[in-house]
Amino acid sequence: VVEETKFCTTPYNRLRDHVGFYCSLDKPLANGALKFGSESHLVQVSGIAVDRVIEQKLKQSRDALVAKIMNTKTFRLILLQHGIFEYGWMPFKQIEAEKNIFEADGLNLELLFAFTQPPLKVSGYSFEKNTKTTTQQRISLKPMKHAVPAGAVYMFRISGEATESTIKTFVDNYDNGKIEKNTPYAKMGFNHIMLGNGHRL
Repeated sequence: VVEETKFCTTPYNRLRDHVGFYCSLDKPLANGALKFGSESHLVQVSGIAVDRVIEQKLKQSRDALVAKIMNTKTFRLILLQHGIFEYGWMPFKQIEAEKNIFEADGLNLELLFAFTQPPLKVSGYSFEKNTKTTTQQRISLKPMKHAVPAGAVYMFRISGEATESTIKTFVDNYDNGKIEKNTPYAKMGFNHIMLGNGHRL
């Protein structure tokens, strides 16, 4: 509680040496320095190759993942970043409500279970002013969205017949990829997922 007639400050913590923040960018960023935070503290910026290394490792095991999904007909979808989906808390469009059947890239998927925490409220400010791509005249508050928290796990079973090529296309499109990848929120970093093998049920 702020008391009147007193000067109040917010405590700040300095990060330890070799500790920082990691984020992905669509465009390359030259090594250097940036102003960070509301008080414009100076931070060092440097690029690392972690994204490429992760993708290289996953790509090596992707054929094995396809083979396991062919065998078990099940897989896990793991949300690495918060998800803001068109269909609420579900990543794919539901086509049969009574049987929990969803469709994605030519596959019919039956939802077996999902583990997630309560939704998060996500908002922010849009700083893009009147340009060729927007009619926004000033800094504007973004609409409040409900996001599925990172760490959510969905277990799906392939319903009906599915060829190896269809499953491979699905895995290539989504493993270390994004749900609804062309939407603005996906481009901001939301909806990033990984796929894992399920069990024979």
